Amino acid sequence: MMNTHQDITMSLTIGLALAALWCSVAVAQPLPNGSFENGLNGWTPAFQGRVESLLASAFVGNLPTVPDGQRVALLSTGPGNVGGGNVNVDNNGVNDLDVTTLDTTLVFGFAPAVLRFDWAFATSEQNQPNNFDDTFGLLLGGQFVFTGSVNKPGGVSPFPDAPPAQLPGIVINSPGVTNGSSYIDGISMFSSACVDIPGAVNGNNAIIARFFVADQADNGFDSGLIIDNVRFDRSCAAPGQVTLQQITLTAKELPIEVKGSGLLQRFIASKRPVSSSDGSVVAFFSNANLTGDNPFFIEQVYTIENGAFRRETAFSNSCIPPAPCQVVQNLDIGRSGRWLAVAARATDGDNLEIYRIDRNNGNVQQLTNTSACDNTSPSINDDGTGIAFLSTCPGFLNNAGSNPKVVIWNNGSFINSTGAASCRDYAPAINGNNNRRYTAFASNCNHGGLNSAGVMRVFRFDRNNGNFALVDNPSPAGSNVVDINRDGSLVAYIGVENNGNLTAFRRDMGQSQAILVGASDPLSLAIGVRLLDENDGNDMAIERLDLLANGDSTLWHVDVTTQISTAIGAGSEAGGFTIARDGNTRWIHFSTSDDLVGQNPEQNLEIFAARIEP
Repeated sequence: MMNTHQDITMSLTIGLALAALWCSVAVAQPLPNGSFENGLNGWTPAFQGRVESLLASAFVGNLPTVPDGQRVALLSTGPGNVGGGNVNVDNNGVNDLDVTTLDTTLVFGFAPAVLRFDWAFATSEQNQPNNFDDTFGLLLGGQFVFTGSVNKPGGVSPFPDAPPAQLPGIVINSPGVTNGSSYIDGISMFSSACVDIPGAVNGNNAIIARFFVADQADNGFDSGLIIDNVRFDRSCAAPGQVTLQQITLTAKELPIEVKGSGLLQRFIASKRPVSSSDGSVVAFFSNANLTGDNPFFIEQVYTIENGAFRRETAFSNSCIPPAPCQVVQNLDIGRSGRWLAVAARATDGDNLEIYRIDRNNGNVQQLTNTSACDNTSPSINDDGTGIAFLSTCPGFLNNAGSNPKVVIWNNGSFINSTGAASCRDYAPAINGNNNRRYTAFASNCNHGGLNSAGVMRVFRFDRNNGNFALVDNPSPAGSNVVDINRDGSLVAYIGVENNGNLTAFRRDMGQSQAILVGASDPLSLAIGVRLLDENDGNDMAIERLDLLANGDSTLWHVDVTTQISTAIGAGSEAGGFTIARDGNTRWIHFSTSDDLVGQNPEQNLEIFAARIEP
């Protein structure tokens, strides 16, 4: 027989089989069967085991509104006396009886982490003497993280009172073990709970969760805990609130011994984050030794997934002055996070070439083989069969010259530039779908005869028919910043609005004109824009340079549909940024030298993640 607080805590943490694997850094991630639509699959009743997955119709007399799906889980202390030993759940010296628990194991791969769920409490004890103060709650890894008791001011339990139960009363009509449970005082309204998961780490987690309910001081009157919509999340912050996390933590500078030249100071910087469309994989380049196998601090491409860094390249460019010390110029990642495109000088004396990396097998394939010229700014589609990039290499320039022009690697062949020698292209972005049909870019070339004035315009090239279309209508392009969504139907760019201010625009190519996105502000300039890859295109990230703040800039998330803007933080985001969305949660990953969360006093360029609470 157990009769101590410690006993119940220990016994409530008995390990059970894993419910299922959870293998991404996605957020607001449902547990397998977290809404009990598949009965109690993945969950195990324990102690008296009075648990069922029920439809609302089973609650005869007072039907609850089911928060998610059609079913909820009911943990009941009844019907009536169901037996079992006495325990002392709330350590108040009064025994608890008819204890029922429901267990699962939380399997996930990130930290910090929280558990969200919806709950209600039904009881027959609300109007009984104070001694009959039935309890309920949740333990994670053996720790009480959520507790409650009957709404009974002055009740004996130290656990906080639940919201009041509301008549009429309830009788359970079910085919299982809770049938006949009776809750005379009715049921409370559903509440939402969010609790930190203690002991969570970036990596593999397997933490036992146990919900419980118990009769206090008697075993004749029933109480029940109803739970639904149990799910993982990153934070308990309120909707619209921004949560920041520093992803890389590196030293300010490191001395490297150079034979015959003494010591060379390597300043550590992590730059240009790009992400899969759901944010589960983030790629960037850095000269830090993030995985312990880059002792000479050569710029490499890294990814982070499930909280773990992985080095994707083995570049050997020692980058010793006066040689060019830009090893990686830029990179991109496909929507699913499998394929990477990289522009890099892989070895000493090399020019910038385009590489394609398959993260599934680690294969690094060099796509261009040129000399005395450069290939830069790659953009890759989802299955890695299309890469748009800029080139100054004669073999790709149909009209000679040495200005950079857009080239498309098309599943093994190249579609060369058509621009005149004297003009240039900027910032290609290929659509993410596997059809790789569209490439958007900025240019002062007269592509398709559409820009005879030779000013900066935004184009969309159609690989299927070789045609060009102007995007920047009616607002002319104000810079060389361009992005495109998954199917190529939406193009974002920086334009000049009616009052002459630089701001962000988005053009639906099925419509005649672009729309302004976010604020038009004479005291700040839009200098960067990223459009979410997915088809709806309603999420954009915009960087605005504050003209009154010594060159600092602020990142914003803008919902295009509602035009609601959320500031991410001021600083020097020169290291690039990207946007992702997982369910209703938006992520912006960026690089800055600011000390945003108190972990970057060295003011290195570091990678940060900003989560915008749904």
